[in-house]
Amino acid sequence: MSRSVRLSISVVSLTIAILVLSLNGCGAPGARPAPSYTLTATALAPASITPGSSAASILTVTPSNGPAKGYTGSVFLSCSSAPGGVASPICSFSVNPVVISTTAQVTSTLTVLTISNTSAASYTITVSASDGNNEAPSNGPQTLELTVL
Repeated sequence: MSRSVRLSISVVSLTIAILVLSLNGCGAPGARPAPSYTLTATALAPASITPGSSAASILTVTPSNGPAKGYTGSVFLSCSSAPGGVASPICSFSVNPVVISTTAQVTSTLTVLTISNTSAASYTITVSASDGNNEAPSNGPQTLELTVL
């Protein structure tokens, strides 16, 4: 094989190797972060309420590494309160599930409702999310505080 043919093969091989490295994110398979999303919540407003009242928070679901890189889907919101009990605060969402179809953030309003016999106490409201693949947000659940007077 002539020197020029070997040199041409080497240049082609090097070009292919550079292309593969750039497509794989510096050559490491799986180096790109998996498509995911984050969940954020504003503080409940008002933070203190009387039994029979409600408070609200704006929840924001933000796609990370997606949709241009693969993240789309429905994100299902849920909520729990501690301490629990029969008359503990309950949650309602203006939009559930939220649907990610672009790179834009999507919001839902969380309303935490109490009834007339909800006990006066400090409640921890935990907002969780799960997508269609049972993946939680990359930053985990959000915790909010509510005082019932």
